[in-house]
Amino acid sequence: MVAMALMVVVVMWLTQAFTVQHRTYTVVEQVTETQQNSTAIAGLIEREIRSAGFLIPENAAVCGVDNTNTSDVLYVSASDLIDPSGVNNPDLGWGLSGASVGFNEGDGGVSEPLRLDNRILDDGDSLGVFDTDVNGVNDSDLIDGMGVIVVDLNNSSRGAACGRVSGVPTGGTPPVNMNVIVDYEATMDGGASGTADIHVVPAHVYDLDGNNNLRRDGVLLAPDVEDFQVSYFYDRDGNGSVTGANEVPGSAMAGASVYDTATGLWRGNALREVRLSVVVRTRDQDPNVNFQEGVFQATENRVAPAGNDRFRRRVYQSNVRVRNVGFRD
Repeated sequence: MVAMALMVVVVMWLTQAFTVQHRTYTVVEQVTETQQNSTAIAGLIEREIRSAGFLIPENAAVCGVDNTNTSDVLYVSASDLIDPSGVNNPDLGWGLSGASVGFNEGDGGVSEPLRLDNRILDDGDSLGVFDTDVNGVNDSDLIDGMGVIVVDLNNSSRGAACGRVSGVPTGGTPPVNMNVIVDYEATMDGGASGTADIHVVPAHVYDLDGNNNLRRDGVLLAPDVEDFQVSYFYDRDGNGSVTGANEVPGSAMAGASVYDTATGLWRGNALREVRLSVVVRTRDQDPNVNFQEGVFQATENRVAPAGNDRFRRRVYQSNVRVRNVGFRD
């Protein structure tokens, strides 16, 4: 009986030790996975932000939607779709043809058609470059879910409008005109002096789908991303650096202005940096039911939900210099 009692004690001790060890292993594994995911996600977005504005109008480098009670939406010009061979025009983009219909300064929440010129990223000669299906043909193969950024080359103070492509024409390689349907999320200021010269550039769209899935052009990029926030640093006073809260829109800084392209204040050629904040959480709750640190991590101007849900989180934040903007004549 003494031996059996001792055996029971040893078994209970071993079981407890195994349980603690298993919990520790689970936590370490998932936290490590979370850290790796946040680094990989941010690395991709950082590379695209650095390349934003390449051979397209400066105003069209980035665009976005700033939210305080949910994640932000980021539009980054798709430099990976531009073939620079023989091109020296810094303002590539689709021009709107004379038959352009329906464009009304990109009213937010409105779906409108844009009739584009027959060559993508038309630089005025035979080089039209946009080949998403990698078939070697510069054709008009836009796809639903991708983004576009719309600017007025003659009136840069109008800011930019941006939205998602929700309809593309079928048939023809390419069709003479492309009547693309765009669902706008951010608007352009309606005031324009003189004749407008509207240009459209392709963009990649980053957002969350409501189920903690980070998407790129509507396609799953990474799961377990709880928040995605973006701030934009503008040199509005022209002193060569970003100083003061008024030059950092869409942030939590005291007195900062919320990013809004419709104000006409955030001119693309004054953009200097973009700050990226990504909150990634573990796949599962912490196995310790007494874990008290599972609270939402708010960045920028995001309002944090209250409560403890026992998920562990990691925050990745970085400032990215937009290298192709602000240095043109």
